[in-house]
Amino acid sequence: MFDFKTKSDRIILISQLVLIGLLIFINIITDHKIFENENLTIEQKNEMFNINMFISVLCLIYFIFLIVSSNIQKLLLLENLINEETKHRNLEVEKNREKEILLAELQHRLKNNLSLMSSLLKLKLENVNDDNYSLAYKESIHAIQTVAQANHLQKFNDGKLTVPIDKYLKEVKLYWFELFKEIPISGNIKIKSEAFSINVKQAIPIGLIVHEIISLFWIHCFSRDLEEELVIGVSEREDKIVIKITSTIPNLIKLELKKEVIIHALIEQIDAIPNTLTANDFTIEIMNNIFSPMIESESLFKS
Repeated sequence: MFDFKTKSDRIILISQLVLIGLLIFINIITDHKIFENENLTIEQKNEMFNINMFISVLCLIYFIFLIVSSNIQKLLLLENLINEETKHRNLEVEKNREKEILLAELQHRLKNNLSLMSSLLKLKLENVNDDNYSLAYKESIHAIQTVAQANHLQKFNDGKLTVPIDKYLKEVKLYWFELFKEIPISGNIKIKSEAFSINVKQAIPIGLIVHEIISLFWIHCFSRDLEEELVIGVSEREDKIVIKITSTIPNLIKLELKKEVIIHALIEQIDAIPNTLTANDFTIEIMNNIFSPMIESESLFKS
């Protein structure tokens, strides 16, 4: 009807209210005689009544027109604002989609480059006759592929880059067996992981920790030819990720100082808390930072 934020509308409304109030006031103080006239006949009074009614109806129609016209203008303005907002959102969605495609392409190229490095190491491996050097080459190849696989599996989840941990660790184990099939062992390795996703910055160190633990177990079983078992369990508890390493080999992580140092360095990298439960159980607790502030690889989305 009236927009009180507009100065002209406020003046018109106040003027109309003042005029109506003035007419009512004059009519009251003159004892309702201001509009009476004894010289008018009944026919003239009826004619004036009809004219007043006609003018009143015209005024009512005019005010209805003003109301409808004002509402139509406001609806058109609102529709234009909605259209502009929709266009803006569609533009943002399109920009984000282009950035996702670009980032996916970068991830794919990184994975291909890491796979190329693995292939080159495999070619070098053909010329290595020493078993110790052969084992070191294969471990390096597996570590590179562990990083490559994390980049291959990462996806966007609510604007965050995440990796499905169960699928990731399963592929880490499968690739190890594929790579070391010529060096069979009698031991048994199991990975039991719940189905959930974690931040990609956490997934890669966790994958490398699992890589080092499998390496320790494999080397120990191969060197002693023993029937041993290794179980790596990964679970999600509220805002924490718990990795539990259980092995029939006592103090598995402490078997080799260099690998122990590497494992603890990776644990520190993700601000995890290691804890030795028994000689056969070792746990790592990590804060689940899947919804933490943007990581470096997501900085494209800050705009």
